[in-house]
Amino acid sequence: MRRFVTSLLCAAAIAAAPQALAAPASFKIDPTHTFVHFEIMHLGLSHFTGRFDDVDGSIVYDREAGTGKVDIRVQVASANTGVEKLDQHLQTDEFFHAEKYPEVRFVGDQFTVTDGEVLAVSGELTLLGVTRPVTLQFTHFNCLDAHPMARVPACGGNAVTNIKRSDFGMDAYIPAVGDDVRLSVEVEALIPQEDGEGA
Repeated sequence: MRRFVTSLLCAAAIAAAPQALAAPASFKIDPTHTFVHFEIMHLGLSHFTGRFDDVDGSIVYDREAGTGKVDIRVQVASANTGVEKLDQHLQTDEFFHAEKYPEVRFVGDQFTVTDGEVLAVSGELTLLGVTRPVTLQFTHFNCLDAHPMARVPACGGNAVTNIKRSDFGMDAYIPAVGDDVRLSVEVEALIPQEDGEGA
């Protein structure tokens, strides 16, 4: 549910990148190094966690203008809690209703920049066909002139946000299963190679 966010971190990283990444720069999310984690209270006992393993998308950032756009797509079928029966339950209409809404999407184009550093990206999160405003706050980001394996510019980082699942119409088992969801994203993105392959 959360981790959609994330790619926004890359956008932030691009802002702080060296001159080699002069604007505008277009990055593609590396799905093998990008994940969205979610954390939610269970029965008032502990925070239960899981993640989405299939995340992709793109980032375009104009460093000089401080503008850009992030488009992140999360595949609901990739929800992974480590418990197979729970993973299957999350696909039902009590939660993600994966058959009807197979994708969660974040699109953001409002960048908060201070002294050339991107601190947040705001946009809209669409879940269960409902779209709400969401802001991703960056806790870390960095860029490399050349990825050590792909040998192209790369950016990555970590972002967090909090949402209420009931705002999107997902209200099953509240309050036993919490309404507040913390999303964290670990993202890496690279300027695409000519052959379209990542590293």
